[in-house]
Amino acid sequence: MASVQFIYTSYVTGSDPYWFQRLCELIVINDQEGMEGTLFRTFSASYNHWRNLMKLLEVPEDLPTHIRRESIHKNPDLVD
Repeated sequence: MASVQFIYTSYVTGSDPYWFQRLCELIVINDQEGMEGTLFRTFSASYNHWRNLMKLLEVPEDLPTHIRRESIHKNPDLVD
């Protein structure tokens, strides 16, 4: 019974069984294809475009970092 429940809940995006299923798929792909020369890297706009982001938020660049971070947390719609 528990395995049947796992099968149905693995289709619910974002659930633990869903991500476990994606992990199993990734492991199988890795076993078949290998990892030679593979690089996965992510970037955040707040790190790559900090100066432009501060201009958009109308925050002076000479303010301390913790104040600039607060403005990011207060305006998640603009940062996203």
